[in-house]
Parts: sequence; C-alpha cells; structure tokens
Amino acid sequence: MESKGSGRAKTAIEWGRQFQVQEATVGRPEIGPGLIEWIAQAPGVGKVTAKGIVKHFGDMEIEELLETIKDPARLEEIDGIGPAKAKAVARGSRKRSERDQLTMDLRDKHVPLAAVARVLRKFGDDASEVVRRYPYGLLDVRGIGFATADKIALASGFVSYGSFQRIQAGVVETLNQAAGRGHAYLPIKILLNGDKDRGLKGATRLLKLKEATIGGYLRKIVNSGKIHIDGNSVYLDKNNREESVVSIRLSALSKVKVATIEAGALPGQLMTITSNETAVTLSHDQNYAVTTSCHQPVIVVTGGPGVGKTAITQAIVKTWHRAGLNIELCAPTGKAAKQLEKATGCEAKTIHRLLEYGPQGFARSRQFRLSCQALVVDESSMLTTSMAARLLDAIPLGCRIVIVGDQDQLPSIGYGAVLRDIIKSEKIPVIRLNKVFRQSAGSRIVTNAHRFINGKPLEYPGHGENSDFWIHRKNTSAGILEALDGFLTRHIPERFGLDPLKDVMVLTPLNGTELGTVALNLRLQSLLNPDGQKVGNWPIRVGDRVMQVRNNYALKTFNGDVGAVLSWDQRKKEAWLQFENRDILYTKEHLEGLLPAYACTVHKAQGGGFPAVIMIVHDEHKWHLKRSLVYTGMTRAEKLLVLIGQSATLTYASGNLRDANRFTGLAEKLLHPPSELPELNRAEMIKSKLYTCDACQRSFASDSPQIFECPECGESDQIRELGNE
Repeated sequence: MESKGSGRAKTAIEWGRQFQVQEATVGRPEIGPGLIEWIAQAPGVGKVTAKGIVKHFGDMEIEELLETIKDPARLEEIDGIGPAKAKAVARGSRKRSERDQLTMDLRDKHVPLAAVARVLRKFGDDASEVVRRYPYGLLDVRGIGFATADKIALASGFVSYGSFQRIQAGVVETLNQAAGRGHAYLPIKILLNGDKDRGLKGATRLLKLKEATIGGYLRKIVNSGKIHIDGNSVYLDKNNREESVVSIRLSALSKVKVATIEAGALPGQLMTITSNETAVTLSHDQNYAVTTSCHQPVIVVTGGPGVGKTAITQAIVKTWHRAGLNIELCAPTGKAAKQLEKATGCEAKTIHRLLEYGPQGFARSRQFRLSCQALVVDESSMLTTSMAARLLDAIPLGCRIVIVGDQDQLPSIGYGAVLRDIIKSEKIPVIRLNKVFRQSAGSRIVTNAHRFINGKPLEYPGHGENSDFWIHRKNTSAGILEALDGFLTRHIPERFGLDPLKDVMVLTPLNGTELGTVALNLRLQSLLNPDGQKVGNWPIRVGDRVMQVRNNYALKTFNGDVGAVLSWDQRKKEAWLQFENRDILYTKEHLEGLLPAYACTVHKAQGGGFPAVIMIVHDEHKWHLKRSLVYTGMTRAEKLLVLIGQSATLTYASGNLRDANRFTGLAEKLLHPPSELPELNRAEMIKSKLYTCDACQRSFASDSPQIFECPECGESDQIRELGNE
C-alpha cells in the first residue's frame, strides 16, 4: 500500500449553524398518510391493512377511530379482514396505544427518549404492566436512575413510601452504588446510614425513611434472594456468590499436587535469561520465584516498578515451554495483554478472549473448562471479583497459575480487591520483590514512585542535574496550561529529544474538567496538529495521536492502544492508522472506537507505558487524587516524568488512602472457604462495556450490565454506553 501518510490537507467541510434538540413531544397522528404509517407500525398490522382501516373509518374523529380499531367486531366490517385477522389487528392496536401512552407518561417524568426506547425493547408488550406494577424494574434499563424510577413508582398507586417493594429496591440500589465504588459488601450500619469519608450514601438518605423501618425489612429482602447477610456484612447476592467462587476455586487449585519440573539451573546456581538480545542473570528472589513456580500449583509475584516482574515472567514461561506444558497468558485489558505478549514473545489474550466471550456470555466455564496446563495472569491488580470468578471457574484442576501484579496500583474499576485479598490471606505462596535493579536504581522515576507509595517525601533533582524526574509548581489552571504548552513545544523536544506527538502522554484524573482529557485533547490537538485534515465527522484529524477505546478483535487493536492517523479518504470513508509499526485500514464502522490521545486518564493508561509522561496534579481534582492513582500515573513513565501542579495537592494525594479501604470479604473466605460452590448465572455473565457520564464527561469501563451511578460525580441519569470493550 503506497503513500498512506503523505500530505495533509485543509479541513474539507465547514459547518454552518447547528441546533441541539432539548425537548421533543410524542403526539397523536393526524388523519392521512401519518395515520396510516402509525397504524401500520402496530404489531401484526402492516401498511395494506392500515390503508384499508383509514379508508373505511376515515370520516371519524381521530380519537374515535383509534378506539374503534381496538374492537375486533368493528374491524370485521372491512373487506379482507376475517375474525382471526381482526383479533390480531385489534390486539396490535391496543399494544401500540399502550406504548404511546407509556412513552408520554415517561416523558412527563423527564425520562430521556433513548431510555424510553430501551424500556420498550427490554419489556416489549409487557412494558406498561411492568412499569405500572413493578416500576423498580426500570432500574435494569440503562439511563434510568433510582430517583426517576422512584418518582414513577410512587405515582403508580401500587407503591407506597414505606412499602416492601420500595425499601427492597432502595437497599439493592445502595449496595449497587457501593459496588460502583469498589465495595463487595457494606456493614449494616453503613448500608443504612452511609459513610461520608468513603462517599457512600446510606439507604435512609436514599429512601428518606428511618433506620428502624428499613432495618426491619432486611431479613425479608434476604428471603427474596436479592441480598445475602453474613454476620454484620450485607452483600448483593450476586457479589457473595462471586466471592465464594473465587475462594473455593482458588483454594482447590492451590491444593492440587503438581509434578516438579526442572528450573533450568543446577541447585545453588542462578538462572540467566536473554531479553532483547541481552543476557540477564536473575537475583536470588527472582530465581526463587521461578523455582517455586516449578513445584507449586499457584503463586503470586508482586512488587513495584524496576524490581524485575517482567524478567521473572519471561523466565517462568521459558521454563514451562521447555517442560512441554500447554501455556496460556492473559491480562484484564487488551493493552496489558499486548504488553505481556511483547515481554514474553508469546501470544497473550484478554481474559474475555481467553474465555471465548460472545453474545451469549462466556463459552468457557466449569462446564467447558480451558485445556491449558499453565497460566500467567498479569496486571492482576486490575482484576474485578466478577472477572476473577469467571476465570477461576474455567481453569482445570492441575493447571499451574502465576498471578503477577503490583498491589499498590489502582484497584479494579469493578468491585473487589482480588490481588490485595489473596496476598492478605497468606493462603497462596507470595514472592515479594523489593530490590530495585541497577538499570532502574539510578532513575528518580523509580526511586520517587517507591517513596511516594510508602508515604515518604519525594527526592527532587539537584541544580543542573540531568534527571528523568521533574516537578513544575503552578497554582492556577491557566499557569498549568501555559507550562504544559511550553513543555510540549520546547523543553521536552529540545532538552530530551522526545517527540511530543509520539512519545509524550499527558495524564489527568478526569475527563470533564478544565484540566480533564476532553478539554486538554482539544487544546493539544490545536497546538500540536493544527492543520491536520479532519476525519469525517469524528473528532480526530490526520496526524493525530489516537487511542482505541474499545477492543476490536477484527483489527487486533485493543482498549487503550495508542496509534497515529496516517491518511483519510473522504470518498471511501476510510482511514489508514498505524499501531506499533502495523498499518491498519479503518472503515467507517471502526472509527467510532477512536478518540484523540494527547491526554488520557490514569485509569485508561493503567497496564501500559509511555516514554514520557506529564501528569497534572491540581486542586481541581483533589477528591480523586488518591495515593494509588498518582503512583499508577508515575509508574507509566519509562524515560521522563514531569509533574505539573501544586505541592500541597501532591502531599494531600500521598496521604489519601481511600482506595485501600474497600469492604471485601475474599481474604476471610480464602481462610474459611464456603462448602458449596455457587452457580454463576447466565443472566449475570459479564458484558464489559465502556460508558461515559454526560454530567462530568468521565469515561469508564465496567463489567456490570447496569451502571447505577457515575463513580466520579455520582450522577445516575446521564450515563450512556460507548460500546463493548
């Protein structure tokens, strides 16, 4: 393929005045073609029958006509409509009228039209009855939050303020909101009254009812199968079953005796491996990790940056290969899987792909387990309990497992703290790596990452030092943006020889603020690529650095992959992009998965790395600047790290350990596994999706089929799905 990236043209389309629809009203059709179309859309009718109806009853008033066509006897007056057809048409007309009435009723309650359409798709002909008799079923529909469903419920006449149905829905909603913040369960007191420090709202606040009123119904809610109570801990029933599966399966897998295999070195000798044509001799701790993997069925390898987790993984995989084992490598995200593949030279898959996820859920399960004899799970700090349950449920007994991760990084977006709890339980052998190797020991990035995560003051470079770590103090947003422009256009390319278009990633906690990714990407696109040809109606240009925001298995590009736009063919609606020296043709349907990537959130960057990182640390993001988030951002930098912002905010972030205080029961369950292995219902199969909150503009992934609240701003009614990961 020739000259895919040659030349840049001016934007071809200039947009005129545009309008955004704020409100639309659903009305009755007038007699004429519109009425024919309206009747034809009723189930079981069709256009020919609709024309006959309008022709026969066309002299009636519209309301009278709409009532008449619900009567089979009147419909039989029309030539060509017999008794069976008349009944079908009348039934379809009644359903159509009910749907229209429901649409108008929901719009009166300010339910968005898109959400109304989802209600009709989900519940079909039963939508009116469901909304009337069990309005909290609307919470299963994305775009409808508790406040809206509650308003509809109380107006229905079937639900009172203190009714069981309402209290059950409120308790389940409170637990779902807590799960959105990472908690597997809530203590009863916090379930009822909330916890301000953790940002948790209690059921009393949600329902505006007294603690005793709600507490009196908890046992009845348990009997309904919605929740599970273990001592003082209240779980969603689904969460308790998933935690139980993880504990039972991990315990079983760790107790299987496996044959010892040779580690590749004589007793007392250290192994040497070749990485990127360089021979590396493992340390004693690394060597111990490899030999342990040769005789233990399950081990955990954990440690911070620069301690050699990658070298261990390489050595273990090579040892397993020499022993002739059937090996699988996996990670929670496509980006992390590609990093693992690059490190080992072997194919690595996302967990979804490993378990053969499809429209019907996961093909691999306890009924049809994997066939591998050895498995590496990398970046395990990102594992949700839900995902861990599906993975462990599909692993055959006798399979060796190595779980690799840094427990100090950001925890999973979904609920749970799987890696932390496995380590805490002390039921699985854990190799903790603490020694920073010579090639990393001179790096202030690595030194300061370790100091930061341990709550110690950072070491700043001395005057004139050629350091890979810098802090630039700015107190205002305007000052930060000005400094950012200077680093990207002058300091980094001139002093460090790095290309701001290819090598530098700006990291920030959020999407939708003045210093969030949306505003920064627009600014930096204009700064670094002002003349790039616009790619259709998408927010990207030729020459832009872009990010894939959902997995595309057809193109083998994955959520978090960063590439560049080489060219755009306006006539064919096709673009050529380059991802790691691979030129890929993107057709129109694939372009939806791309966004500008001059800046991204720390969550999105997790699992990958960049030659240079500029991280913004500002009071605007104070609530979200946790120790684990800043540490994760710092450890994305490979050659250069620049922090721009306020020292006081950085100090605050160092002491903010909110992520470390998730309510989870996995460690305790590993110590005392439940006796019975629960089922993982098909209806609860993970559908990993990417969502965006229109209120705060934050995008986030979730393995829950329903998002109840934005994890950043708490908004529940302005969340929309961007697409499957």
